[in-house]
Amino acid sequence: MSFRNKQIIGLLISIIMACLSINANASISDQSSVVKSNNYILIINCHLESIQWNDNFEDAITYYITKQGNYEIYSEHFRSLDVKDQASLDSVNNRIKGKYINAPRAIVMIGPACLAMFGDELNLRWHDVPMIDCVHNRLSASFDEIFKEEFTLDKIKEESESELKKRYNVTGIYTQSKVRETIDLMKRTMPDMDRIVFISDMRFGSYLARQSFVNAMSTYFPHISYELLTSKAYTTSQLLTKIQQYNVNTGIIFHTWSPQGNTAEDYYAWYNLYKIVGTYSKVPVFSQWDMNIKDGYIAGGYMNSLKDLSDASIEILHRILNGEEARKIPFVTVNKARAYLNYTTVEKYGLSKIEYPDDVFYYDRPENIFVKYKYYFLLGAIIIVLFILYLSQRVFFLNRQKKSKQRELEKERTLRNELKLRSMKLSLALEVSTVLPWTWDNDEQIFTFDDSKTYSHPSDGNEAITSIKTFDEVMKSLHPEDRSRIESIFTGMLNGKANYMKEECRVKINEDSEYNWYNIRAIVYEKDSDNNPKIIIGTRTLITEAKELELELRRAKDKAEESSRLKSAFLANISHEIRTPLNAIVGFSGVLADSNSDDEKKELIDIIKQNNQRLLNLINDIIDISKIESDTLEMNYSCFSINDILNKLSKEYSKKVYSGVEINLELPLGDDVMIYDDRTHIKQAIGNIIDNATKFTRRGTITIGYLLPDKEHITFFVKDTGCGIANSDFGNIFERFVKLNSFETGAGLGLTVSKLLIEKLNGRVWLKSEIGVGTQFFIDLPFRATSSPSESDNSAKVKPQVILVAEDILSNFMVLRSMLEPKYNLIHAWNGVDALNLFKKYRPKLVLMDVKMPIMDGYATSAEIKKIAPDTVIIAISSYAFDEDINRMDKYGIDDYEPKPVNIRSLESKIEQLTTKR
Repeated sequence: MSFRNKQIIGLLISIIMACLSINANASISDQSSVVKSNNYILIINCHLESIQWNDNFEDAITYYITKQGNYEIYSEHFRSLDVKDQASLDSVNNRIKGKYINAPRAIVMIGPACLAMFGDELNLRWHDVPMIDCVHNRLSASFDEIFKEEFTLDKIKEESESELKKRYNVTGIYTQSKVRETIDLMKRTMPDMDRIVFISDMRFGSYLARQSFVNAMSTYFPHISYELLTSKAYTTSQLLTKIQQYNVNTGIIFHTWSPQGNTAEDYYAWYNLYKIVGTYSKVPVFSQWDMNIKDGYIAGGYMNSLKDLSDASIEILHRILNGEEARKIPFVTVNKARAYLNYTTVEKYGLSKIEYPDDVFYYDRPENIFVKYKYYFLLGAIIIVLFILYLSQRVFFLNRQKKSKQRELEKERTLRNELKLRSMKLSLALEVSTVLPWTWDNDEQIFTFDDSKTYSHPSDGNEAITSIKTFDEVMKSLHPEDRSRIESIFTGMLNGKANYMKEECRVKINEDSEYNWYNIRAIVYEKDSDNNPKIIIGTRTLITEAKELELELRRAKDKAEESSRLKSAFLANISHEIRTPLNAIVGFSGVLADSNSDDEKKELIDIIKQNNQRLLNLINDIIDISKIESDTLEMNYSCFSINDILNKLSKEYSKKVYSGVEINLELPLGDDVMIYDDRTHIKQAIGNIIDNATKFTRRGTITIGYLLPDKEHITFFVKDTGCGIANSDFGNIFERFVKLNSFETGAGLGLTVSKLLIEKLNGRVWLKSEIGVGTQFFIDLPFRATSSPSESDNSAKVKPQVILVAEDILSNFMVLRSMLEPKYNLIHAWNGVDALNLFKKYRPKLVLMDVKMPIMDGYATSAEIKKIAPDTVIIAISSYAFDEDINRMDKYGIDDYEPKPVNIRSLESKIEQLTTKR
């Protein structure tokens, strides 16, 4: 019988089965009974169950559920094309609602339209019921749009997985169209193909497939013409007439075909049109999805197999039945597509049998002689191997008989040597280890311990060193905390409750030694006639070092956890402290723009300035802490006046105190005292403490001064008559973000920075305080006195009169100009090239360089300036302040940097220090 006749017979059988299926489906719908179970799986299928693809997919899921043995399974089938409006959808929903009372364990939806049609209704009825969408299409439209015959791109959207999961307790599988790969497969099997016909109906999924096909043709195969055949333009009969007219250079891609009617012919076409097309077409038919290529109606295609799709769905269902929430299971993209071909169909149409990659799969490929008769070949090979083994065994047996006495003697000699070798190995192992054996004799009621420190071979004549102890003596040698536990376990072994013991405990070997950790093991070696233990043998292994290592690891773990906790606390605090001033800056900036009153504007500007300074202080404190802890803080030592620094601090903070509070100075020496130390950081540390005093002193005085307790130390102090600090808070007052009064401004970092800076300078900070009386902070530093600078020295500190500012942003230059004029004369360069030309013209001693500029950046410009005048001081004004940026600045000759936003006091200090050195 020819292949074509077989197909025709198959079609006749399919027609009969389709008609029977229609009646069967009708009877099932009519005879459906009420389901009261609450332990079942519901399958809702947008296709009638006789469709082969759908039938195979559902069978795989049904087989899996049946194997579980714990669940009932029910299926609901309908043709999605029959649901054309809300009324027809309500009819199907009412049927499901009347049949199923309790919520199922899970709902498996088969078909791209299922979720759109039933998702809202089922979710409303059974809130958060787990749903599996098979196979989900990322592109979707509203219910009304899905069932139109015409679609517009603006009505189609790509609904994200997160949006779906917000609406439903849903997961599912995706699959991707492989139309380009399918066309490529057709081209390789049909080298002369110059035309492709794409067959599809008017459903939503078919519309998307047509768009993918048209895009692929125009993008990758513009030299091949194509034609679209749709159920809107052709009836089923017209379609069959049309496809018989194509010549051998035409290929067909069959997607789906859903006639619009409800006759038996329409239903038959719904089920079997791909078979009809494959039978009557004169040219090969390909497909993008698994239509049972093995039955020969479809020549092939590039696709995910039905098994891959069903396996992915079953895996998701398995996870849901095991307790996972559906919305927490990500959608699975099945991407195991490969080329499939039917060998018989390829031969039928005379397609090229070229060599395909390893992932091609042929159905119905003829077996070669080795495959066809593989079992006969295997049986023959087994017989030959068995015969060879028999001959080998026979020869071996005869040889063994001839040499039996010699082998016995050799075996005995080998055993003796092996026993001797094992004895030596055991002796060596015990000698280098800390394992000591012991024995308990229940009749004698004694322990025998082998306390040898060296183990020699018995032939050496050395005797083992042993000790004998009673039960009470051994128990007394145990640590009191371990004694009762070990005694209870060992007594249990003596009473026959256990045959084995493995415990860790602390043991003191003798009175002069300390407790050491041992691993104690014991086993009943011999029992008496009453089945009671007679001999117990065991070992003790010294594990003190291992225990100490375990303790260190535990401490390291605790330290790491504490570090993680501190990091989280730091981020939480710093987020709050940064947002607080930013809230005022952003909020009042908006109000400032709408204000018409000059007084109000001035007040708003003052508030913004205060919060700007607060934010800047916070960032500077964090940077200082980071630099100190990473040991990257630069210390700049110089000679400076104590009286001068305290006078400046007094004037600076006198503007910040509450009304009625005075700042006093106590300078024990009338003459100026010069010391050699880091002026900037000492002033910063004392200033933070004064700032803290101004917040908590509402009346009285704040006194600043210093003492010289001896020739080697100087002690600065800040005394206030504020609210005082409780003794219980002394231990954490210098911790980060500690604020004893949460209503006061500040981040709680000032005292922390002061403590770290003073310790960096080899000093210490401490305090005295009494609630309601006041607080005294003391800073003790090494005293390195130096003489007052001469007039000639002062003349060397004349500030530069001209500063070249290289800055391409006008607002940034204006900020610097407002800070430095009229104290200095500023020259402005817009880019690196301008800066270099102006430097050659005016030869200033100081350059403020923005490292990020157009034409020539600040790094290259600085290098060129240093070539011309190596002694020129260059200070980078930059937002980059990491270690790698600082290293790069050094490489190009930049002397120092000031991070943005610029702090005028810090900038003036650096200008003074650098220009004084030069």
